[in-house]
Amino acid sequence: MGAFDPQTKQFCTVTKVGNGLDDKTLLKLQKQIKMVKISKDYSKVPKWLNVSRNMVPDFVVVDPKQSPIWEITGAEFSRAGAHTAGAGGGQEGISIRFPRVTRQRPDKTWRDATDVPRLESLFTSSHTQSDWSKRLDAISKPSNQLATRDTLKRAFKEIEEMNIDDSGDDDINDDVKDTKKPRLMRIRDSMGFRHLRELFNGFIIDVPKSLVDDSSFNMLYRRLVACGAVVMGDGLPNSNLSATHIIDWPDSSSANSNADNLVHVTVEWLEQSIKANKLQTLPTKQA
Repeated sequence: MGAFDPQTKQFCTVTKVGNGLDDKTLLKLQKQIKMVKISKDYSKVPKWLNVSRNMVPDFVVVDPKQSPIWEITGAEFSRAGAHTAGAGGGQEGISIRFPRVTRQRPDKTWRDATDVPRLESLFTSSHTQSDWSKRLDAISKPSNQLATRDTLKRAFKEIEEMNIDDSGDDDINDDVKDTKKPRLMRIRDSMGFRHLRELFNGFIIDVPKSLVDDSSFNMLYRRLVACGAVVMGDGLPNSNLSATHIIDWPDSSSANSNADNLVHVTVEWLEQSIKANKLQTLPTKQA
């Protein structure tokens, strides 16, 4: 699986996915997707693909921009030298631990799919907000003295008490396996990528300059992007888009001439929605 890098105009590798699809779906994909055999020969890798030598596949698609878009679920983001997305400047590529195909996204094209800049933002956001990767590392090593029976019980209990909403799994394609998983795998899935939930999917949020300049905005920006929002404003990308929402912020006047027609939200409302993993009642528009 890969992500598009707009800077290099190449698709970069992120992870290899070996589960989540049944045999019938795999057979159908083999017939539908046009492939070219390159036999793991690095000299035959097409220019559009940025892949490390040890990850060159037997086959590549003829046109990645015509390929299906897949939604992937995993336990956490990680860095891996084998992958190329976000690699450079001494950093290894971004990868995904315990990946699994959740569903196909026919509503999205390669332009709409998660690209490398957003992947980097999500990676940073996930490690800023969560310490579950450290907990997983600790409890996954039998030789670790921390991994006693009591420690494992406490870790599992804390994860269960997070009360994570899994309602988004109800619309998984019929082609995806719907089998019960072992307890440990179910816990990993429940923890995985909840920072990638599409809570604000479809939101194009206009941010006033005074908030952009505020020291608290960097964290808010990461959380909004991680929850699917497009954020625009003075000095930010996407400023050519038409906003759907605008943040009310003290001591600021919006430069958006269409502000009266937008949905007004507050920082508090956004943070409460993120915390509850559910859109809250909209605040009263400030005069």
